[in-house]
Amino acid sequence: MSTRTKPVPSLEVLSERIPATFIERPNKYLGIVDLDGVRTEAFIPNPGRMRELMVPGRQVLLRPASGQTERRTHYDLVAVQYRRRFVLIDSGVPNKFLKYLLQEQLLPELKGWDLIKPEYKWGNSQFDFLLEKDGTQCLLEAKCCTYVVDGVARFPDAPTTRGARHVRELTEAKKQGYRSVIVLLIQGVGATRFRPNWETDPDFRDAFVEALDEGVETYARVLRFRGKRIYLGESLPVGRE
Repeated sequence: MSTRTKPVPSLEVLSERIPATFIERPNKYLGIVDLDGVRTEAFIPNPGRMRELMVPGRQVLLRPASGQTERRTHYDLVAVQYRRRFVLIDSGVPNKFLKYLLQEQLLPELKGWDLIKPEYKWGNSQFDFLLEKDGTQCLLEAKCCTYVVDGVARFPDAPTTRGARHVRELTEAKKQGYRSVIVLLIQGVGATRFRPNWETDPDFRDAFVEALDEGVETYARVLRFRGKRIYLGESLPVGRE
């Protein structure tokens, strides 16, 4: 008797792949690339430092800008080749994928929870999603991680006052009876576990450890980019140090 393998959840994120070569990054949102021998500007949809990725000479993928005629740039720089794989760096895509997974009940950690509202304001923060099950509400915040060192995914790769605030407010919400969840979306190559990046942002690390101590649930999930689609990968252990 044959057994059917369940398809891996995925979502198309590119309509076409336009290859180019990275030259430089004058500021955090602007990249200069060589596109068919022409020096071309491209928008970088990720404010992170990504120093291990944004290296001159690296192959990158561009996406045509659509529907914004007044833009300075005609392309988005959405992926960078690293260790023979393309890493998706568009920080908006993982949240879009996570929304799809929640709507379709494809994320085991939150199966059975109904998506009530994206971008839900609570306290002084706006969280990515509000979910509900049997009268209990859940605040969910997603963090995208492209930084991996010696098999360890680390977040953040730059100080983030906003990120620490989110985590502390999730801790407070947990104390008030909410289910509070952090989903770490790991896009970097070669990660086998996650820990907070205390070398770069000790305040975020302190907030993260306090959240763990107070029962805020934290899940790390690998995301893989192949072809034109993003795929849900395995769970990784989450550590404090």
